[in-house]
Amino acid sequence: MIKFLPNIIPVDPKVIFCGISAGRESLMMQHYYSSPRNKFWRVLHEVAFTERQIKTSPDPIIREANYEYLKSKKIGLTDLIKSGEEVASPEDVDNLTNLVKEFKPKVLAFNGKKVAELYFGKKVELGEQSEKIGKTKIFVLASSSNSASGFWNKRHWREVSNLIKK
Repeated sequence: MIKFLPNIIPVDPKVIFCGISAGRESLMMQHYYSSPRNKFWRVLHEVAFTERQIKTSPDPIIREANYEYLKSKKIGLTDLIKSGEEVASPEDVDNLTNLVKEFKPKVLAFNGKKVAELYFGKKVELGEQSEKIGKTKIFVLASSSNSASGFWNKRHWREVSNLIKK
């Protein structure tokens, strides 16, 4: 089984969402956020990043159509840890920083505090961060993972959606 999913990055992205690493179900289906318990695709639609809710599928034709749709909306997807390891290395942090520097999205949106804390190496709060990568604003969003449901809030997801539409 593959250990990571490839980056899905459009030309001139408005936002790149970054998770920690692909989960088991996502790796098996080779589709980001494939767990039916994960709120990622639903919230993207609910806060108007997309006009329709994406349904994950192991079918490569559907998966590629979903990714092309995301790219048409200028939405990118990546994970901090691409090694299949449990912890982020300095190389993982550098790779993400370089990806953002190369593609220059308006926003880098971390899907959860845990991934942002691994990236920054310190505690963070939800919302816009004071740090930037070049001109790219950085947001920490409530995790779409089912395991973080007790802390779920769409506020910052909506804020990023509104910001990239300006």
